[in-house]
Amino acid sequence: MAKKKEIIPDFDDIVFENRNKEYGAYILRKKYHRTAIMALIVGIMVLCAAVITPYFRATTIQAKERKKERE
Repeated sequence: MAKKKEIIPDFDDIVFENRNKEYGAYILRKKYHRTAIMALIVGIMVLCAAVITPYFRATTIQAKERKKERE
């Protein structure tokens, strides 16, 4: 005997059960987690770039100064 898994509906499916899913709010709620994760990834990338860029600029300036001193 094969066990049949019960399909448990998502919260969004329960909320929009007897409503118009084509309206747009249903789609936005379904895509929310993906959008939030993408925003988090982009935010982390921007923050890393904002921290790393001044460090690389400082090291290149120091390297140029050392090169000038040698000449």
